[in-house]
Amino acid sequence: MKKLTILVTLAALVAFSAAAVAGGPCCASKSQSALKTDAKACSAAAASCATMGECCIAAAEAGKGCCGKSADEVKIAYTNACAATAALADMKKCCATAAQAGKGCCGRSADEVKTAFNGKVANARAMFAAKADMHKCCAAAVDAGKGCCGSSADELKTALEQKTAAVLESTGS
Repeated sequence: MKKLTILVTLAALVAFSAAAVAGGPCCASKSQSALKTDAKACSAAAASCATMGECCIAAAEAGKGCCGKSADEVKIAYTNACAATAALADMKKCCATAAQAGKGCCGRSADEVKTAFNGKVANARAMFAAKADMHKCCAAAVDAGKGCCGSSADELKTALEQKTAAVLESTGS
């Protein structure tokens, strides 16, 4: 339990650098246009994973290692990149830019912006964990705003919210 809490905290702080490092030389050598920016790669989190190369994204989705990193390291970097990107997408553009630069914004100090960002990262990671606990068909249906497996869209959304809250509670976030 403590390890997961520490991991979530550290992940928020190093999400961008961890994602970039995970790519290794084969990913770093690719041009920005060659990097994957498909939101579906982030488990439909309405985010992009432009900080990882296609090889590492494919490896993370397949549960394999890439660019000299183990499968676990690639998966962590992938989750961190997706959670950080989802967190930034959930912030106002000016605040997202400030969070990346370590500055204050909208009357909030740099620490307050960082705290807001870290909270959003924790929420995104919890949502990813909650979705991973759902049937794949139900996770896809909730993203599409549809029902599945005898549950309505509203029931699926409520179930995801409850599972996300339970993950957050279990990690102390």
